[in-house]
Amino acid sequence: MIKLLIISPYAPYDKVSHAGGQIHNFYLKKFNNDHNFDVRLITFAESIEVPKLDLQHYKVNCNLTVKSNKIIHRITRIPDRIMRTVNIFDRYGGIVSSFFRNNVIRILKKIKNEDYHPDVIILVWTPTALLVNEVKRFYPNAKYVAFEHDVFFQNLKRKCLVESDPLKKKMKHKKYSNELHTELNALKSVDQVITLNYKDKELLVAKGINNQNIDVVAPYFHFMKDKFPTIRSTENDIVFYGAMSRPENYESCIWFIENVFNKLVKKDPLLRFVIVGSHPNDSLLRYKSEKVIITGFVDHPEKYLLNSLCMVAPLFVGAGIKIKILEAMSAGIVVLTNKIGIEGIPASDGVHYLHCETDSEYIQAIVQLKKKKSIHQDIGDSAKKLIAENYNVEESYKHYSELILKLMD
Repeated sequence: MIKLLIISPYAPYDKVSHAGGQIHNFYLKKFNNDHNFDVRLITFAESIEVPKLDLQHYKVNCNLTVKSNKIIHRITRIPDRIMRTVNIFDRYGGIVSSFFRNNVIRILKKIKNEDYHPDVIILVWTPTALLVNEVKRFYPNAKYVAFEHDVFFQNLKRKCLVESDPLKKKMKHKKYSNELHTELNALKSVDQVITLNYKDKELLVAKGINNQNIDVVAPYFHFMKDKFPTIRSTENDIVFYGAMSRPENYESCIWFIENVFNKLVKKDPLLRFVIVGSHPNDSLLRYKSEKVIITGFVDHPEKYLLNSLCMVAPLFVGAGIKIKILEAMSAGIVVLTNKIGIEGIPASDGVHYLHCETDSEYIQAIVQLKKKKSIHQDIGDSAKKLIAENYNVEESYKHYSELILKLMD
């Protein structure tokens, strides 16, 4: 039996709302139920998450660090947050907190003193992978896997490109450059890199990562094909779906309202823009009206997708495959998105989704959708088929576990 140590900055549980947590939760529990592996987890959770955790229920051997949300503890973390924001020489690009790094080292010391020696260590998410050389100080003979949910330097580069302030742009570019160097060196230091799509794999190969050391698994997501056997549309609701505390989401919504929706609703007063997702930012809430519906967290976002004309995702930053788009496509919902939104998904414009980059392209596509109802069925059916054929998480776990087993050959 292989001793498998998994290190992650975020604790997995069945009801976790963010997509990365759902992916981590799925693969962790598959490994934990696999007789080939003896799993141990080092992970972190906010104090408000603790009641939701189910690791004991699944009998996951876990070293959990709880991050307190008490005001006094949040105040003590402010200097580190400021330093990561302003320190352009931080080799981690500001994405690794002292709280996370120091506690990973503390726990590694503890479990090594307990005479625990893993055979394979999986570093989940880029912030963890960046610590690979520090982890190796404790376990130099273990095999290492970096599970890159997305390629983080790509995200930092895009944030730099959209920054308009010259000083902030220079600072973001320096942080991007530092993190790029550290991330690539970290990935060269591991035995296996896992990505969630072939585009990210190709990007890393182009940056010098050995092609033989990179493989791809499917991301877990809520496959909605069976929930949506046919498409029923109100023909009036345009939906955006995502975590609305994240700038890449709420800023995209604001752009869509100001540049697309406000023009469309003048021509068609029945249209509504429905924004579905938890913790909407205050800057977005200012746009709430009878025509701009902001739901906040909902238990069943699929009902909003079902009763929609389409889903839009005009994203300007971010990296990696977008789970919300996979979910909508699996339901047969017509998705309108751009290059960033569709990256990593082997979809064709006009067949599986509608590609839009500019405000006029979004307007034109939505007008066409309302005129030609047959577009819904054709694109929706093609999208469902594409997702069903390309994203089998059970097969992906089998492939993932085989990769780990091969490391021990």
